[in-house]
Amino acid sequence: MKRGVAPTLVLVMAIVLARGVSSASEAVQAEASGAYQSVCSGAWEPVSPTLATGELTDAIYASGIGYVVVGRGGAVVTSPDGVTWTPRWTGFPGDFLAVAWGNGLFVAVGSVISAEEPTSSPLIATSEDGIIWTRRDRPEHRQSFGWMAGVAWTGSAFVAVSTDKKAWVSADGLNWPADGTIMEGAARFIPADLAWDGMRLITVGEGSIPRVGLVVGIALASPDGVHWQFDSSFSSGGRHVRRLAAHDGVTVVIADDRLLILTAPNRWHQAVADADSRFLDVVWTGSSFLVTRYFLGYVTGDPILTSPDGVTWTPLGGGYGLPNAIAGLAAGPGLLLGFGTAALFSSPDGREWTEHTTTPLPQWVSDMTWTSRDFVAVTGDAILTSVDGLAWQIRPFADGSRLGSVVSGDGTVLVLGAEGKVLRRTVADDWQERTLAASLEFDEVVWAGTRFLGIDHPTLGGPAALFASLEGLEWVRLAVVPPAGLGSLVWSGRQLIGRADSGWVVSPDGEVWQQAGSGGRAAGAAGNEAGSRETRDGTDGMGFAASAATGGKSLAANSDTVVRVGRASVTDDVICCGCNSGLAAVSRDFVNWQSVHFPAVLESVIWDGKRFLAAGQCGYVASSPDGEHWSVEISGSGSADLNVIASSGSAAVVTGDGSIVAQPACPPVGTLRRHLSSDTSRIPPASPSPAGTYRSGAQ
Repeated sequence: MKRGVAPTLVLVMAIVLARGVSSASEAVQAEASGAYQSVCSGAWEPVSPTLATGELTDAIYASGIGYVVVGRGGAVVTSPDGVTWTPRWTGFPGDFLAVAWGNGLFVAVGSVISAEEPTSSPLIATSEDGIIWTRRDRPEHRQSFGWMAGVAWTGSAFVAVSTDKKAWVSADGLNWPADGTIMEGAARFIPADLAWDGMRLITVGEGSIPRVGLVVGIALASPDGVHWQFDSSFSSGGRHVRRLAAHDGVTVVIADDRLLILTAPNRWHQAVADADSRFLDVVWTGSSFLVTRYFLGYVTGDPILTSPDGVTWTPLGGGYGLPNAIAGLAAGPGLLLGFGTAALFSSPDGREWTEHTTTPLPQWVSDMTWTSRDFVAVTGDAILTSVDGLAWQIRPFADGSRLGSVVSGDGTVLVLGAEGKVLRRTVADDWQERTLAASLEFDEVVWAGTRFLGIDHPTLGGPAALFASLEGLEWVRLAVVPPAGLGSLVWSGRQLIGRADSGWVVSPDGEVWQQAGSGGRAAGAAGNEAGSRETRDGTDGMGFAASAATGGKSLAANSDTVVRVGRASVTDDVICCGCNSGLAAVSRDFVNWQSVHFPAVLESVIWDGKRFLAAGQCGYVASSPDGEHWSVEISGSGSADLNVIASSGSAAVVTGDGSIVAQPACPPVGTLRRHLSSDTSRIPPASPSPAGTYRSGAQ
């Protein structure tokens, strides 16, 4: 079985975006004189979901090694016996859609979403053991605007097919041609799956043929992966073809509510038609074909059908414990696998299924912080703690409270929930609870160097009120009227920085506020600084789209630099991975700004004492010692949106959209300074590194 369908909308929008960015005057630029070394180069590791960061798409069994399951986000999960499963972190920038085994090698193929050029192109990786993987796609492959949808071993070569109507042949799986060969027989062809039946390769998909036009359901066949012919006897009856499995000259194709069978060359027939169900996947188990299906509406029945020859099909019976959402099937000696979105199930016979997980970590984290000794994260009803970002302890709260954010300072940790709930961690690692006045519910709380500050808007649209607390449980309202619209507060180490209706504002203590970059001008004065107004094109003064980053902290600062991240202005409001570009704006004086564009929207940014760390859509993570020169930490691996970040300076955790990824260690580095256009110093940047670095263009 091979999974070979990727979202067409994402590909089309990514190509459009790439062409738009390449012609923009402020596109992301590779540093001509050499890239800049990432401050922290430790490897990132997946934490939760424990089996993958997203959808699992294909699986294979290799004798003597075990099972290998691949998925989106470069996910790989291995097991020697189908019982004990271990996630493997590849860090590859894209999605695995299919995997094959042959000649002592695993070959996985799929789609690359490049950090430099956000387009879909072939992704190829190999492994001898399923644990250590090496990329085999070449720079020339970036010119191919199509992803690989299937791969098969013929006994003498690996063959892959891509969505730009190309076939790729490699004798050893290690060396692949610079470009694929156009598959003849169809005017246009987008393959969905590929299999070897013992005599020839068969691929099915959709496209168009001469003198006929658009066809839903096309089959092409080849004896060697180079010469292809259109199979005119194949017809899906207008149904979309999804998967196929082949063994000893027999091929079974899934086409929505139908099973189509090939028992001899150019002799297709319909074996099963069921308008009340939709077939999901098909696999050869070693002794029979097996298909799974789900039923429409209130119809019920056996979810699994089996056939020894592809002609006669009977219900298997059972199927207990296998969810309808599990679309993928695979088989090994005496064991069946079912897989889908970050989940794996196994069964000895297809009747009783067991789910496999490795730890009960929650998938959703709403906020997180580093406390000087551990990471503390909150979900809706639990508090998580970890020393290294990899091993987590969970403390559930079952009183119905919704925990929303966490903040720390000077050894004190506060967790804030709905309806004024505040939790404070004690020296003994217990948690004290306090419910504030019913009318008091903070919009945000920040550590301000010597105390906590909270912002509250008592009435909708009314003026804000500022409250202060030394220990987090007792709060006093400050006798100050804060700037109108004050929010997005961050402590730089020497002052508070925030956004207000008048623009950027700063304060040493939360009680005296000034307009930033104004030479002491009062905060209430009309501000003309960059970013203080919305412009006619729907962006603010720094080029951000009107709807900037959501769900994370879009502002970070150290003692001399402020960085804001979000979504760059684009011409389309479609929300999907790769559809919009990201932006970071950097300044030392709030007047002169420089910008960096990214291929993915940035949702959140922090300063951890050594570097700015930013994360966003498509699983994208980048870092910078100065806010101006950025290195890619995780290059758009998958469709998960990352929007919560915490870092100790030597370890980091990024979470969001059901994923937790940790960088457990990084080597110590010296202090790095940076310069912008307003800086008179010219201190050299960090040492060069091979690639993956971006430099700002003047704003």
